[in-house]
Amino acid sequence: MQPWKFIVVTDPEVREELLPKSWNQRIVTTASHLVVFAARESLGEDDARRHVDNFVKIRNLPSEEAGQLLERQVGILNRPGLDAFRYASYQVYIALGNLLTSAALLGLDSTAIGGFEPDAYDEILGLKETGYKSVVAAAVGYHAADDSNATLAKVRFPIEQVIHHI
Repeated sequence: MQPWKFIVVTDPEVREELLPKSWNQRIVTTASHLVVFAARESLGEDDARRHVDNFVKIRNLPSEEAGQLLERQVGILNRPGLDAFRYASYQVYIALGNLLTSAALLGLDSTAIGGFEPDAYDEILGLKETGYKSVVAAAVGYHAADDSNATLAKVRFPIEQVIHHI
């Protein structure tokens, strides 16, 4: 259902305001692009209908199929115990992964930023009354010529410690 919104923060003053709410991670102000990923706080039939209407518009989906798709989408949203914000957040992380991979394929450096105060971001970015909440951010750009981290080896656990075969 694409329960997300991507906010590209270009205003240097807004980035400076976000900095202390980002655990003072300088990349928030120095990266050429800062993208904040927000997820829907709740999901309902209106969201499902908007999604299906988009299918109808783009794919010329026949009304019978549109009805079935809407029924399926509403059924998903009405599942007992569904935490809509958690579900939407997981969808946001899929989009984040695609951004990071795409950046790498384009020769750009990127990093996910999970260390920030979401409520403060929501206030600063004007998300409070929109039905969206900040989940994660990403910095994208070319590394500076004097960035000593760019030439250092990546620090990762050995594969046998992170992949388990059953």
